[in-house]
Amino acid sequence: MPPIKRSNGSVTDEKTHDSTLFKTGSWLQERLVLFDLAYFKYRRFALIDENDGYFVSRLKQSANPVITVELRG
Repeated sequence: MPPIKRSNGSVTDEKTHDSTLFKTGSWLQERLVLFDLAYFKYRRFALIDENDGYFVSRLKQSANPVITVELRG
């Protein structure tokens, strides 16, 4: 069953994981995306960064992040 297109997203059947429908691109520029752990993928985060976007996600328990910069406002 193909996804039903909506103006702000899609509705899928119970077998299709909705994280596969998340597309990166220029629309991410200067936007903040909030993710559930189901969307946790390093490549996805890199693509958001490459498109000048921002993201917030909880870390997986197995993650071992390297902090490269600290921003203070």
